[in-house]
Amino acid sequence: MHALPDSDFRSRRYVLDDDDFALVDETDPESSLPVVPISEALWRNIMGLPDDVAIRTTDHYGDILRTVSAVNQCLVRLSLLLQYNNVHPSSSAISSVVCDSSDDIDAAIYCATVGYYRFAFSGLREVLEKTVIAVWLELEAPDRITAWLHGTDFKFNAACVGLNKCARFEPIRAATQSETNDDFFQQGNPPIQRAGYVRRLYKHLCNYAHARPGYTQADLLNSNGPIFHPPVLYKWLNAFGATIVTSAFLARQCLPTELVNRELLLQFRNVIERMLYLVPPKGDGRGILLCARDLIDAEVESQ
Repeated sequence: MHALPDSDFRSRRYVLDDDDFALVDETDPESSLPVVPISEALWRNIMGLPDDVAIRTTDHYGDILRTVSAVNQCLVRLSLLLQYNNVHPSSSAISSVVCDSSDDIDAAIYCATVGYYRFAFSGLREVLEKTVIAVWLELEAPDRITAWLHGTDFKFNAACVGLNKCARFEPIRAATQSETNDDFFQQGNPPIQRAGYVRRLYKHLCNYAHARPGYTQADLLNSNGPIFHPPVLYKWLNAFGATIVTSAFLARQCLPTELVNRELLLQFRNVIERMLYLVPPKGDGRGILLCARDLIDAEVESQ
């Protein structure tokens, strides 16, 4: 084990001051806590392997991390736009999901950076699941949004069934089936008919979230603890791209008509195009995701 050189900015850790935060709790709960410092040995036991993976990941994948991190900048802009137009997280399912997904995405990127790959996949599942349910509520069950925001549970499968019948998705279904022989939400009847792409992607991410055999952290790395493993990182990047493209396209479908303009559509188009770069040319769903991009392009041209 060796220390990074002082010239490397990653060799230092920083603690934020109060004026670094947008909001500060004036009661300062930290000041009432006892000071019980961690030992150096315990610190190294907790942080040693993740720190090692983080250094190796950021040595070689800085450009890709910059690309995936840019998604949150778009989410922040969309969230502010929604709130500026009185579409608030406290009353809108999609606005709530846009806000929450920012944390999910940040956490997934962090876990991937430090080598906790299974948990990075799990974060993507949260984004996809919440987006699908929110889009269904906005389009098909707006009277249930308040209950959902207050903790009532709605199932992913029920949302897929509802969206598969939704009039908003009829022309989309016709386009994707014509061009790719694929669909977003159909339940399927394997091996005769495969499930829709959203269902297939969700099932893939659930394998990691539920640590099913072959998808545990130990299975992924053939090791206990996080280690730098580029093949698994690439699999996560593929899933990240697919999840963001799918979620962005679905979210666009339930935005209030009065908010949709050329500038907003171009933001969706930019996110989708950048994330498609992460989806393998022969990867599952590549065709339907390209079709989704083309549908957004058509909307941009019509503005």
